[in-house]
Amino acid sequence: MLTPDPKTYVRPVSLADNVLRAVRTLEDLDGWADLSELVRLAWQLDRRAGLPGYTETYPSDKRVSSEVQHLIRRGLMVRIRPNTYRLTASGRMRVKSLEPKEREYPRLCKEEIKKILEQPRTRAHKRT
Repeated sequence: MLTPDPKTYVRPVSLADNVLRAVRTLEDLDGWADLSELVRLAWQLDRRAGLPGYTETYPSDKRVSSEVQHLIRRGLMVRIRPNTYRLTASGRMRVKSLEPKEREYPRLCKEEIKKILEQPRTRAHKRT
């Protein structure tokens, strides 16, 4: 059996990992993840969250719910209200480990940051 080259091997991402990424995205927007939004976003990230036989057309709430319950048992997520979830600290660490190691975002220089802060929309929110 051949072993993969550790420099070029990319670990396959599981459906559970994509559910965690979806929860993190929704948390960044609202502070929590509603199950109905989570089902749609998880399905957009990974078509394995689709309805059997119609994976490309319809999301499956049962498949995503089962992954959510599995993640809660593993301690990566917590239920805060019915159908409302958040990541735990270990869940956030897991999502962070899924991100690429090297970010390809350009660094902004101080002048560019000042321009952004001086725009009318950001000036209204700037602390005095």
